[in-house]
Amino acid sequence: MLKNSKAMKEELKRKTRSSDTHTTMDKHDYASENRFGMLEIDEEFSPLPDSPVNSPAPKKTCSGEKEPSLHAILKAVNDRAEEVKVLINLNSEDIKEIKQSIGYLHDEIDEIKKENNALKTTCGKLKTEMENLEERVAEAERYKRRWCLRMYGLPEHDGENVKEKVMTICLKVVPALGQKTSEGIDVVHRLGRRDANKPRGVIILFALRSLRDEIWRSAKNNSYLRDNKLRFGEDLTKEDKDARAALWPIIEQARKDGKKAYFVGRRGYVEGKEVRRSVPS
Repeated sequence: MLKNSKAMKEELKRKTRSSDTHTTMDKHDYASENRFGMLEIDEEFSPLPDSPVNSPAPKKTCSGEKEPSLHAILKAVNDRAEEVKVLINLNSEDIKEIKQSIGYLHDEIDEIKKENNALKTTCGKLKTEMENLEERVAEAERYKRRWCLRMYGLPEHDGENVKEKVMTICLKVVPALGQKTSEGIDVVHRLGRRDANKPRGVIILFALRSLRDEIWRSAKNNSYLRDNKLRFGEDLTKEDKDARAALWPIIEQARKDGKKAYFVGRRGYVEGKEVRRSVPS
């Protein structure tokens, strides 16, 4: 047996050295061709096993990691579903509260609109009443002022008796008045602050309206007043003065044209017809 083993080793060495007579494979090959072209396998080496056809086994997970069971997955899904349900319920409650709040706001807005409309109606009525009251007050003031006349151009002196001066002038204008002048004139005084450059105007309050109207009619184009640079005027309110100032260009032009133009209170008349200030378009 030892002899055979030794012979086999010698034969292997001989095959390795004799590269010119046989074609050898790489030193890592385990088979060679014989002289008939057949592949010859060394008896000392066994053939390698065939590669497996099936896929390799899946990689094993670490010993600490475990795949979740179906029960755990279902539990997680159910828990998440419960959370979503709670959120949906909460959102539904929020939406309900928002709807209620919007309803309350809508009702409050309706109430505010009603109150606003009521206030508009009330304000309209109050405005009308205020305008009527203002007109009534203005008319009452105009009526009171119809008992008065103003005089301009009367010289002013210290310690003067302005009432005596006025009664004398009234007698000059209407000599037939006589004693009626002292009885019909109630109050006379200067107006405003004293000015050294020109005399202040005088206001005359008559006790008799008839006396006032007679003097007012006689004062127009009176020679005595014109010669002494005196002038009577009506006691007008500010509103009436403004209205006359607006109509004065029309009255003045009518007088230049030779027409009869005059004022009655705040109104202007040309040839007996009332004129109005034109409003620019």
